[in-house]
Amino acid sequence: MAATPGLLSHLLLTLHATSGDVANVEVLLEALMSLVSHATTVKEMLAKGGYLFLLDLLCNSSQYQLRVRAAELLARLCNDKLSGPRVKLALDHFLPPTLTDSLREAPASSIGLFDSEQENPELLWNQNQRVQLMSNVRVMCQQLYQSIRANPLAQTTPLPPPPPIMNTREIIVGGVYLRLFALNTGWNLRKPKHFLSGLLDEGLRVMGATPLDTPLLDLISKCLLGLLQAQPNLIDLVPSLGHIPRLCCQLSSSPLPVSKSIVATLHILSLSEACVGSMSQVDCIGPIKYVLTSHQSLLSLTAETLARIFAAKKDKIVKQAIDADLISTLLNLLSGQGGLESCDNASTVKAHIVKALKSMAQSAMYGGFVSATLDKSSVWSAYKSQNHDLFIGSSQSNAYLTGVPATAGYLTQGNTSMPSSKKWRLLTPLYLSL
Repeated sequence: MAATPGLLSHLLLTLHATSGDVANVEVLLEALMSLVSHATTVKEMLAKGGYLFLLDLLCNSSQYQLRVRAAELLARLCNDKLSGPRVKLALDHFLPPTLTDSLREAPASSIGLFDSEQENPELLWNQNQRVQLMSNVRVMCQQLYQSIRANPLAQTTPLPPPPPIMNTREIIVGGVYLRLFALNTGWNLRKPKHFLSGLLDEGLRVMGATPLDTPLLDLISKCLLGLLQAQPNLIDLVPSLGHIPRLCCQLSSSPLPVSKSIVATLHILSLSEACVGSMSQVDCIGPIKYVLTSHQSLLSLTAETLARIFAAKKDKIVKQAIDADLISTLLNLLSGQGGLESCDNASTVKAHIVKALKSMAQSAMYGGFVSATLDKSSVWSAYKSQNHDLFIGSSQSNAYLTGVPATAGYLTQGNTSMPSSKKWRLLTPLYLSL
């Protein structure tokens, strides 16, 4: 039955032509539901644009039961093992990704979500967008109907051009609206790992672009750091994504905005032994030394990052420091060179440097060499016996975002919006205030 030439075309034509006849549409939808159990039919539905007729029913039908059945059919198409991903990509041209995911996972519930007003990091959806989509889909279906009717036996049917992408002013990464996420980094994301990977990819892309879009880079960095602080369990996943070597490579000879973003990222990643282990496999100390000597405004954040890295006691990292002559650079900073004395928190920076050097001296393989080098320095003699913990308070750079409670749940079907700025207090990350 599924292989009968022209059968699907005639079903789709009849579905569109009699869309006002509820009983007839119900019968046609049941027939299509049986047919799409065959992978070949799903492929043909995609080639002929049949999903558009179902989307038209979902958007424009006044009968709730027909909308639900159309949603269930679309879900069946999206979940097909062979053609499903392509169907979902096609629907993403019309619907926000979160709506498409909801349609695929919970067809009946997606109707309520479609009809609601939403403004949160994963869905920005309102009446104007809904009306625009309903109109666009209706016009496209009429054009598609004429094309199929002219040649119902054609293997494929040229599709009308898709409507313009909605929310063109919004920056979306991994299905998340960056502007809204920056205001609420505690939002309970559906796919946090996917968003994390997307942020790292987009951040690296922006860093390598000419000219550099500094406001966009700052926004991406703010979202990345906020995400990792809100969900610290994600930090250990970063090495497997493969971005740490690219970040370290990008840091070499980078301008201040790029250095600021990368060092802030390494600063929070250095809390993870797995991430430090990944850093030890590439040249990370050389690029960090470049930041120390080139960007005075980043001295505090960079020094604390080094202290954290060396606290992991990785011999390969210490070897990198020896090869890069980092010890001399740090001793010069302790002696007052390199602009350290002009820093507002010079004592804290010195404390982090001392902590980093002492950690290096504890290396099982290279500790002896580090200690011998330090003992030759007249500068070091003034610091080696002192306890500098009192100079290291609660790290300001840890407070990327505070006062932002986590938002539990998936998405509501009622009217939701971002909280008022009077109720939510956003603190600027240290790297943005430098």
